[in-house]
Amino acid sequence: MGFGMVTTRQRALEIAAKARLGLMGIYGDRLRGAYLYGSAARDQLTPDSDIDIAVILDRIPDRFAEHERTSQLGANLSLEYDTVVLFFFAEAADLEAGRVGVHRAIEEEGAVVRVCSNCGHWQCCRDSEDPAKMRANMRKNVRFQMRQLSILLSAITLSVVSCATNPRERTTMSERKQQEAKAAPGTMPAPMPPGPLEEEWSRWLVGEWESSAVSDLPEFKEWVKGAGRVTIELGIGGQFLIMRIKGRVTKVSDEYVQYLRQTAHASQDDIERLRHLSTEQMEFRTIDPQTGAIIGYLFDSWRCVAQGTGKREGDKQIMEWQWSARGQGTSVRTTERISDDRYTVTEKYTLPDGGTMEDRVQMVRVK
Repeated sequence: MGFGMVTTRQRALEIAAKARLGLMGIYGDRLRGAYLYGSAARDQLTPDSDIDIAVILDRIPDRFAEHERTSQLGANLSLEYDTVVLFFFAEAADLEAGRVGVHRAIEEEGAVVRVCSNCGHWQCCRDSEDPAKMRANMRKNVRFQMRQLSILLSAITLSVVSCATNPRERTTMSERKQQEAKAAPGTMPAPMPPGPLEEEWSRWLVGEWESSAVSDLPEFKEWVKGAGRVTIELGIGGQFLIMRIKGRVTKVSDEYVQYLRQTAHASQDDIERLRHLSTEQMEFRTIDPQTGAIIGYLFDSWRCVAQGTGKREGDKQIMEWQWSARGQGTSVRTTERISDDRYTVTEKYTLPDGGTMEDRVQMVRVK
């Protein structure tokens, strides 16, 4: 991305941070970070310098030719997506998913290798005795590096405890639980399941609801609005409250569209896709029979997974969610009953880089 008359790394970082916010509107939870590299990262900017921003997404393409990568990612040509640089980002000890940072230019065997977004091939920016051999070696090297990067990014983005526990640890935990059960005979699970959910809150929620929603970002109030339909029923033998949600974007603010065009350099096709975006979500909730705490699991069409716990106080239910897979960060959702046929939802998100987002939803019963 080229921005003339930017001569300090701090100013370049500010631009990278805004670019990351704009790209979130295109890639959503797929976006993992926007990093400076090249002269901006080295703090050697001149009035003629470009600001090179490497974009990290949560999924690395299987193929590495530029035209194939652009097609798979749906990226517009203003994005420099440098796989060699990304590998070193993932290897760096200070990598944090979702952050904005800097990284030095990558040099290997006397050549700085990058992907040109307008020429569709690997380019050696410095001369070498055999440029063709250099390019072939770098392609082979990058393929190996990218396989490692996929593993690294998977480890970063998945936070399920069982995935992070080795087999011996799992066996030890199982043995420990068996020993504890033997020491406390009265704690074994009952041979029959508990009765179905009978508490008043769950029974009240059962039905069909229409929703209208609005979302705020720190710099863009009401940047997007949406509408949807929610079906709630008791299932799995009445043990879980099952919520099926289908939603769609109804409006993207003019300010945010202008930002996407002018700062993020989003294409018109990307903006139109955002304007017509639809989503689906399924949520399971139940009550821990031992503690009385509310337990929830959420899955959506972004391939996000969230686990929540909470409690109810009168006409309010407060749930804290931990997001994983394609989603990162935490959120606190407050559901408040207004009447038998109306309730509101406010959800405040804390993103991995410290950013925030807030959704406000109005629900009206239709059945």
